[in-house]
Amino acid sequence: LLTGRPPFRGVTPLETLCQVIQSPPVSPRKLNPDVPQDLETICLKCLEKRPQQRYHSARELAEELGRFLSHAPIHARPVSLARRAAFWATRHPGAIAAAAALLVIGLAVLAYGLWTENRLLVWQHAHPEYLRIAGPWTERVGMANAVGSMIWVCTVWINLFYIKRARGLKSWKPLFVADPLTQFLPLHQPPGGPWMLALGVIGCVGVVYALVLVAMMTEAFVWEATYSFHGCVNVYTLSFFGMMAILTVALDANRRAYGSSVRRLSPEDTDAIRRAVRAGDVFGAIKMYRGKAIGASGAAAREFVGRLGAEIEAEHPGEIAASIRTLYRVRPRRLLIGLLIEGAVLGAILTMLAAPTRVPWTLEFLAGCLLGSGIIFYVRIASGGFRRRLAMSLAFVLASAFLNATALQCFPQFHTSIEASTLGVVGGIVLIGSAIGKGPTRELTTSSLEGTVAEN
Repeated sequence: LLTGRPPFRGVTPLETLCQVIQSPPVSPRKLNPDVPQDLETICLKCLEKRPQQRYHSARELAEELGRFLSHAPIHARPVSLARRAAFWATRHPGAIAAAAALLVIGLAVLAYGLWTENRLLVWQHAHPEYLRIAGPWTERVGMANAVGSMIWVCTVWINLFYIKRARGLKSWKPLFVADPLTQFLPLHQPPGGPWMLALGVIGCVGVVYALVLVAMMTEAFVWEATYSFHGCVNVYTLSFFGMMAILTVALDANRRAYGSSVRRLSPEDTDAIRRAVRAGDVFGAIKMYRGKAIGASGAAAREFVGRLGAEIEAEHPGEIAASIRTLYRVRPRRLLIGLLIEGAVLGAILTMLAAPTRVPWTLEFLAGCLLGSGIIFYVRIASGGFRRRLAMSLAFVLASAFLNATALQCFPQFHTSIEASTLGVVGGIVLIGSAIGKGPTRELTTSSLEGTVAEN
């Protein structure tokens, strides 16, 4: 009555029932801003998942509505920020994996670090001559890092095999061609139990091994005063990809039980999204879907836009690709501002380094920056066939390798700095990513579409 639509609306009756059980209702004020705040609070209290949180009787609800009509304070309170955050987290598995990995690693370091430090203090009290220098723990961390790198690479590849199987692809090329058109791959259909079991097992192995690596690095840091940036990257990468694998299995198990979460839209909204897709603005179409289907997840939006894109590509092959090629361009002013900021950051870092290491450190940083820039150019700017993409990526890789070789040749006493390379890659991605903006795209209205059809 307040919004003109039901609070839960799925494609099928089963999906609607699933939303009633799992999803929060849409706030009435998002659909109708004229709804008073207190009336929205009463309405949402009636839709609480747990019976004990709803009104206990029709008389209690009537009395609450009476207080609202007489402009008296109501007893109900709006949904808390914590509960809204919990509902949001269930729709963003990537954010859950990133935050959970950070939390688990932080707690493990804190707990195990305090315990190890107490052991060290006791040992130093009994052996005052003990010196904290590199020893067996440092060597073990080095070997464990190599094994950890292999585990997270295996996790990524098994996840790719899983996606390839779920989408029914016959080749690997669609998974590696970084283009907005990859939104139009075949729809994700959860594969059978053995694949889900394999992905879940490798995810658990990655998380457990990350905790083992945390313990070994903590021992090396406390007892031998050695620190490994490469190990920190390995730990977080293992945790993130492991938890993402576990979440993928959990979400696919839910999808197999309850089906897709794509919602139906009105014909007018669907036509607007279709025009955005035909104009090449895939990301704008996804954003438009999420604006029309309040509370929809990003995966549901990509699936809906993917279906429209697949239909358009079948009817008009190559039309979307021709529009996407002109979608992004480099903005010189943004690029200049990014270069100035990155130069200031690099200068601040160099002031904290020893003088003999500044030049080779800078060369490795620039090599990583080239590599990161190549990644972004490959993803957003490059168009054309696979050979052109491969040639451009190889050019950036060779330039990066040349700078690394120059640093090693001119400064043989300098050891490879993982920190410089990693910061360079991140800096290149941020620099070029912030400098790239959307270019002018042709607006496809009904009249222009009719004119195009007439010309053809």
